[in-house]
Amino acid sequence: MNKLIPIFILLISVTFSFAQAGRDEALANSYFQEGEYEKAVELYQSLWEKNDYAPKFYSPLFKCFVNLKQYEALEKAVRKQQKKFPTNAQYAVDLGYALNLSGQAAKGKEQFDKLIKSLPQNEVFIKELGAAFETYKEFDFAIQVYEKGGKLFNNSVPFGFLLANAYAMKGDYDNAAKEYINFYELQPAQSQNVKNQLMRSTSEKLLGAVEVQLYAKLQRNSGDELSLIHISEPTR
Repeated sequence: MNKLIPIFILLISVTFSFAQAGRDEALANSYFQEGEYEKAVELYQSLWEKNDYAPKFYSPLFKCFVNLKQYEALEKAVRKQQKKFPTNAQYAVDLGYALNLSGQAAKGKEQFDKLIKSLPQNEVFIKELGAAFETYKEFDFAIQVYEKGGKLFNNSVPFGFLLANAYAMKGDYDNAAKEYINFYELQPAQSQNVKNQLMRSTSEKLLGAVEVQLYAKLQRNSGDELSLIHISEPTR
């Protein structure tokens, strides 16, 4: 019987620890939602460190540091997170963003340039990196990622639609239109995706650029290109 007592005590201790962590997380979330970042940041940092830099705590901790303008602490946290997850594209871009916020724009750009220079021939990583740049409206860098990805694979198709979207988000509607049409020509089976994206667009400039470029193509080419006209028409 006495031999069971240490096990019983251990179980109670573990149960209490889990319960306390759950309460701290709920309290941190409550503070965060109410905009009380100074109270939330302490709890999130403790939870993050105790849970082996778990992403679920890193994300709100990151946002707390940004809202509190604690950029030195932000950079340290991002570096730790990136060291723990070295292949994560989002954390690599987070570091450049943190450097930019802290007034180290040259180092931030250096970080972004390094990511593009060392871009691996990995389709998933390339798409994740492009999306990470888009998170911070770094559309020029996202465009570079997708363009280099196409060169690495000697095939622009896997990134063509994303490249067109990045140009559209940047507001470069002429290049966006060109890339949507190129993607359509290379992947006619994906025409519905192009149609849907254009129909979701609220930019008359984008739709106008598509229309102008389609008619220019029709004038240069044979009737085989007539089907292109439908990508700028609403789906019925």
